[in-house]
Amino acid sequence: MFKERFCDTVFILNRKLEVRPRFILDIAHKLEWETWRDKGMFNIGAGPPEGFWVHSIAESKDFLFLILSSYKRPKIFVIYDKASRKVELSTIPDFNSYGSQVYLKNDLDHLVDFPVFNKSEGYIFYYDECLYSVIEAKYFKEAYSRATEKDKNSSEYLRSMESVLSSITEFSNPIIMKITLKQNAIKGLFERSNKHN
Repeated sequence: MFKERFCDTVFILNRKLEVRPRFILDIAHKLEWETWRDKGMFNIGAGPPEGFWVHSIAESKDFLFLILSSYKRPKIFVIYDKASRKVELSTIPDFNSYGSQVYLKNDLDHLVDFPVFNKSEGYIFYYDECLYSVIEAKYFKEAYSRATEKDKNSSEYLRSMESVLSSITEFSNPIIMKITLKQNAIKGLFERSNKHN
């Protein structure tokens, strides 16, 4: 799937290189071409223009995932539930123009929260009903050393991996994290979120 920055239509390209429309997105506070042309390209003294564009997109069987980027605001991670048509937004309070990362809470083993997208570029990595991300070893080491013994022993997996996880240092290779998407788990996220809205 791909989308031009100022176009509302998401296109899909098949293995035969045939292109067809897949979605039409309607996002609030969209960065318009005219706004970028008048306030970004030719009038840089006025500062960056307002508005968001779709930076990255991935589609699973039940969900649509989007990363919205802006020149003036933090990135927004969007989950759209196709069945219920509910939308979940996650962002951070502070803006860093270089890779403001959004994390999903890790309530499985309570060790390291999941970084949603590639930090330097803002792209989602998705394949076969799974989301993938990479975390630097030093951050994993810090999180693992802060974890309680109860959390470290909370599952058979963590107990069996204790020797591996405890041997990771800040000089180890980055760690690949994987989330398997499950309909009920995401629905729970929507239900918890709606109680706070």
